[in-house]
Amino acid sequence: MNYQTSALWFYSPLYYLAALLCLGLTFFGLSSPLFYLMVMGLAFPVIIAMRLHTLSEAGNAWLIRDRENWLVYVNGIPVQEQRSTLQNPCFATPERLKQFYLRGFGARLIVQLVAVVMLLTQWHDTEWLSVKAVAVAIIFCLLLWLIKSTIGTLRSINAQQWEIQAITSPGGQHWYQAFFSDGKRARSALSQLCSVV
Repeated sequence: MNYQTSALWFYSPLYYLAALLCLGLTFFGLSSPLFYLMVMGLAFPVIIAMRLHTLSEAGNAWLIRDRENWLVYVNGIPVQEQRSTLQNPCFATPERLKQFYLRGFGARLIVQLVAVVMLLTQWHDTEWLSVKAVAVAIIFCLLLWLIKSTIGTLRSINAQQWEIQAITSPGGQHWYQAFFSDGKRARSALSQLCSVV
């Protein structure tokens, strides 16, 4: 299993600043944002990639891999390596595709709800007009917005309001993959599942 699910989140300055901000909030007793960022930014994509790898080995999914050449410096020595980026996976039936994404977005919703519960337990003895209370209010609103977005995605999947594309593999077998469209562009279901926001 030598592929990564997406670009590493800390390569983006926005995510890097968000991680630093969440780390700073832990000094005020708020570890909920750091928990959410670490689980959704690091652990969740790895778990999804491992599950897809298991399904692929069992023949229940087809993983389209995009090979990229990277130049990595190990102790100052340039080393060329080839990485396979995990693209949108394909499943044998639309029902299996729907089942995978319902479970994935359901797990995402559970992580978001755990983050909200953590935040509320860390807020219980905070003064109303303190900096910590303002931070809790902002984080709570952001988490509610993320939960609303995840529930909307789950409803879209359940109502079949997403685009399913049929692909034929080199062996001649038919596979199905999913995309979400906002009218302007289509976004792969895997990238939406593994995104932090």
